[in-house]
Amino acid sequence: SDPPAHGEIDERYDPDEDDRRGPSAAVVVLLILSLAALGVVGYGGYLVYDWLTVPDVDVPPVTGERLSTAESILEEHGLSAEVVASRHDDDIPANYVIEQQPGADRQVKRGHTVLLTISEGPEWIEGGVPDVIGINQQQAEVALSNVGLRYTIEERHHDDIPRGTVIDQVPEPEARVQRGSEIALEISLGPEPRPFALGGFIGKREATVIAELSAADLEFNIVREAAHFPEGIVTSQEPAVGSEVTAGDTVTLVVSRGTDADPNQETIPIRLPQEPAEQTVRVELIDQHGQRVAYLDRLAGGTSLDVTVYWYGSGGRAFVYSGGTLLESIIFDEPEEVEPEPDEPEDDTEPDEDDEPEDEVPDEEPGEDDPPA
Repeated sequence: SDPPAHGEIDERYDPDEDDRRGPSAAVVVLLILSLAALGVVGYGGYLVYDWLTVPDVDVPPVTGERLSTAESILEEHGLSAEVVASRHDDDIPANYVIEQQPGADRQVKRGHTVLLTISEGPEWIEGGVPDVIGINQQQAEVALSNVGLRYTIEERHHDDIPRGTVIDQVPEPEARVQRGSEIALEISLGPEPRPFALGGFIGKREATVIAELSAADLEFNIVREAAHFPEGIVTSQEPAVGSEVTAGDTVTLVVSRGTDADPNQETIPIRLPQEPAEQTVRVELIDQHGQRVAYLDRLAGGTSLDVTVYWYGSGGRAFVYSGGTLLESIIFDEPEEVEPEPDEPEDDTEPDEDDEPEDEVPDEEPGEDDPPA
């Protein structure tokens, strides 16, 4: 409908209707928010007042106490307790307090909660101690370490159990132990070493001798000196050939640094008699530098071998002995350089039948020289 003209009263408007409807929704919301704000402020003020008026108390020490005792102590001081963690401990029994937070002698408000960590006691190895008897030392150490056990090692000789193998363990397999416990292992060193006669090394190459010493479980010490041998040849040894040694002993070797002159060399085939069962083979050499031992070893009777000797000058002589018996002597001569002869013209003349060929004179056998004293 059209709005009323100016000066006319709109009969549709009733001013009493506003009174009947009450306050608007906006007013109501504003009122509620105002009351809520007053409530929050009032409650906050109460909390502040309460906090300011609550007395401070010292936190008592409860570490190392049984949990029930710790709770009673804290309650006596107006504090409460809460267990927040637990863990294994080798030294503190189960259900005893390991840590507390806040710590002792700290000041907190009465009613504060103290956080506690308690012990679960020692951790036991599930299934007990692993059985490591009869396996090698490295495997045993890994097996024990994997379950959190420590170990000690004691070694002894055993005739039947190979070197490096576990002979025994304490505690025994499957024994109930705590994590971190120590297991005593007894490790075999193999059979007790027995003395044996040392072989000879003079005249052999350094690498060959080192291999022989290692195979016999002997240690070695190398000394290098100038000598009338090629570089790398052993010229002397200590202890001497045939000396009694045991595994682990040390042999000192003197090894040649060589000389400026290049030596001649000769290979001598040697066959030992069948008896005795063990024989000391010695090759004595004489050349321009005098007399010396060129080869020395201890071998079984009946052994065949080739020995290389090195000599200097225009000639030399070697004497081969088994023990004190001379087996043979060999003379060396420096090979002469042969110059090629010029070609001769062919002779077409026929030989005279009257010319008789001269008889050839056989070479005289050389006399046997006495061996060196």
